[in-house]
Amino acid sequence: MPASTYQTSLLAAAAGRTFSPNKGVLHATRRRARFECVGIGGLLEHYFDLGSLAIPGCRVVPEECRLRFTGTGTIDAKFTLKKVNADGDAVVDLSAATSTIAALTAAVSLAKPSGTLDTVELATDDMLRLYVTDGAGSDAVVPTTASVIVEVVYDVE
Repeated sequence: MPASTYQTSLLAAAAGRTFSPNKGVLHATRRRARFECVGIGGLLEHYFDLGSLAIPGCRVVPEECRLRFTGTGTIDAKFTLKKVNADGDAVVDLSAATSTIAALTAAVSLAKPSGTLDTVELATDDMLRLYVTDGAGSDAVVPTTASVIVEVVYDVE
């Protein structure tokens, strides 16, 4: 029967005299962070800077992350959660783009990006951003009377 990478590391290290396995990978703690993005009407920047989790090695679990909407008005946009390094020159998708959001009522779950098998590890200074792209119309719109609440679920060893 095949062994997991954790079991393989235990077997490989068992021959050594001093050995203390890292149990952190087996006992990760799942946490939730909540960010609120207030609408600004037609979006020029096309993203909201959420902030940094500031925990080295944490991993966002995209399929458990949610977008919730409050306020009034008509929204017309697609959303993608991404991480950006401290220099702002490396952007990595943490979720796939949502379908077009046109109502402020139901919560929307995010999904893993296509082709991604594992979650992405974040550095201490990585910034989380919610990118907004055009929905059914020609411009992405989050009205000034509405807010997007981003619930980010992540694991910490």
